[in-house]
Amino acid sequence: MILTSLAGPYAEEAHRGRRTSIARLGAYGDYNDAMVLAECAVSREEELSAYIRWLEIRAKAMVDGIHGRTMIPALADALMERQTLIEEEARCHGCRCG
Repeated sequence: MILTSLAGPYAEEAHRGRRTSIARLGAYGDYNDAMVLAECAVSREEELSAYIRWLEIRAKAMVDGIHGRTMIPALADALMERQTLIEEEARCHGCRCG
C-alpha cells in the first residue's frame, strides 16, 4: 500500500507533466497517506528517511517501467470518471480487466 501510494505522484507527473499541490487531492493525498503508513512501519526518524527514500526509488522505477507506462493512462481515465480508487480497483484498471 505504501509503494502504491508513493507511485501516485510519479504517475501523475508522468501523465500530466506536473503534480497536484493541493492538500488531500490527487497524488498529493496519496503521498501524505504513504507517509502516515511508513511512520507506523519504523521506529526512528533516520530509519523512516531511509525507508521512504528506498520506496520512492522503487515507485519511480515502477512508473518508469513498461508496465507503468501502459497502466497510467487506464488509471487516469478511471480516476477522471470516479475520482478515487481503492488499491484493488487500481490494479484491475491498470491491467485493463474492468
